[in-house]
Amino acid sequence: MEEGNLVYGALVQLGVTLRETGNTYEPPTIMVLRKQKRATGLQQIGPPRNSRSFHTKKQTGTHSISWKQYDSDSSDEESYTLEYDNDPATDNFQFGRRNSNDFVIPQQFKFTSRFSFRIVCEREPPHRCYIFAAVSQI
Repeated sequence: MEEGNLVYGALVQLGVTLRETGNTYEPPTIMVLRKQKRATGLQQIGPPRNSRSFHTKKQTGTHSISWKQYDSDSSDEESYTLEYDNDPATDNFQFGRRNSNDFVIPQQFKFTSRFSFRIVCEREPPHRCYIFAAVSQI
């Protein structure tokens, strides 16, 4: 099977979209996950590092996420950074309401984040796929 013809799977978005003008039905959206011509996955580079130990220069081409963690017992706040590099063994599919995602979820769903979840698929058999999502408290 050719690179772009392999299908990992498909997702179907069902439901009624609520608009300011009233309730309207929109047909289901089918999102097909196909093997990409080039691997689009990311892999973690080492463990998370706190800001005190993170003095090395970021590698070219890497991606990183940073967050702050609050310790309620000591009232201390620590900053952490986690770096990622390209993973030639996986394809990454990003979902959310932001237009830069691979699959855009309509803005009508107010509680959908800009980067809601992602699906990572193995490029080689058995082509397992994993869903990653974060939950936030409202």
